[in-house]
Amino acid sequence: MIRAFPGPGTKIILLCASFLMTAAHLAVAAPFCVERQGIAPECYYIDSDQCRKRAGEISGRCTVNAEEVDFPAAYGNYCMVASGGIVQCIYVGFDDCDREAKLNKGVCTLNPERQGPPEQFQSEVDGLY
Repeated sequence: MIRAFPGPGTKIILLCASFLMTAAHLAVAAPFCVERQGIAPECYYIDSDQCRKRAGEISGRCTVNAEEVDFPAAYGNYCMVASGGIVQCIYVGFDDCDREAKLNKGVCTLNPERQGPPEQFQSEVDGLY
């Protein structure tokens, strides 16, 4: 016999499935976080636009979740991280990086994998900066 309306058992199954899907969504780490002083970082933004929007709503800022992004070893001081896994660590100054990040719907961050110049190009003044 086929019922036209789900019974009480079906409702429980749908409720459990809905809960599991929500829990799985929240467990997925994402490349962008919203941070605000006094509140734990919200690191579940895959899209930088959504991250920026939420940051604006709570007077926070959108940052990069460094644990979830593979930074290339590069010479740039700053990296632009954009949605879709785009990471460019070619920026010497923050202003240039931030400008490109805004144009490419990304976020600028310090390069955690920054390398110094090759030995043949090093000088005593490199340590001063």
